[in-house]
Amino acid sequence: MNFAVLDVDRRPEVMAILRLLNEWGTVRYFSPDEEEAFIAWLPEVDVLLIRLYKVDETLLLKGRKLKAVIKAGVGVDHIDVEAATKMGIKVIISPGNHISVAESAVLLMLALSRHLITLNKNVHAAEHMHALGTEMYGKILGLVGFGRIGRHVARIAKGLGMKINVYDPYIDSSKINEIGITCVDFKNMLKYSDYISIHCPLTAGTRHLFSTEAFKLMKPSAFIINTARGAIIDEVALYQALKNCEIAGAGLDVFEQEPLQADNPLLELDNVIATPHRLIQTKESIMRQTQSMVDSAILLARGEPAPNAIN
Repeated sequence: MNFAVLDVDRRPEVMAILRLLNEWGTVRYFSPDEEEAFIAWLPEVDVLLIRLYKVDETLLLKGRKLKAVIKAGVGVDHIDVEAATKMGIKVIISPGNHISVAESAVLLMLALSRHLITLNKNVHAAEHMHALGTEMYGKILGLVGFGRIGRHVARIAKGLGMKINVYDPYIDSSKINEIGITCVDFKNMLKYSDYISIHCPLTAGTRHLFSTEAFKLMKPSAFIINTARGAIIDEVALYQALKNCEIAGAGLDVFEQEPLQADNPLLELDNVIATPHRLIQTKESIMRQTQSMVDSAILLARGEPAPNAIN
């Protein structure tokens, strides 16, 4: 069996896990500047292991022997799942980053609440700064999506004494209400939340879910956090809402265009904390994801089904 590994982490401890695949076939690694070599070998590839590499129908058609695409993490908006399904190619996710993503979301909430970045930049002029921070205790956190990540954010937020509202049309609200968390519709989540943290996938239905209309429903004191996918927020609308003080601030680890461009107007604003889709990466999460990817690949090599296939 032939395995192609593209844009996944290659630290020594990660490579030690990936080398387990050597017992099951030929493994070739391709860096971003070796795309031509990868495309040339693609017709011989059985299993493709990626992180954020774009896998569209054109690429899938070149994989004559391709049986599966295994990706680090759970977001698949960069993979044409419909085309893969038609071709009989499995798309397999690799959970393992839910703890690091949840911690990153709460970190952004805390940093925004206490003006952390501004205070750090002005550490020698703090006596001239009069803005007061905000406590998170007793505030309402609105979660958009209540999967692995959303649930872990809720656990942390409960420990901080926050009240939790959830908007997720795909969950059983009765089960959520049983654990002291309130299910609400989207408009009520916008109206009453002091913090909103996004943990849903990017789909046709969630693209620009946060629009001009959505921001106008939010509290002027509210903060929005996005560690999911950039295009869930309309960045033009977000910029206007922040500049016009319709909301208090935003913590963003993801953007509509990545890598983040230096001329993105959101970077001009003092009430934005921006990180380059790396805040969520931890040693632990990368190790868990890599092990999950390798476990799935080995199952396929044995002729067994992979439990994390989504199609």
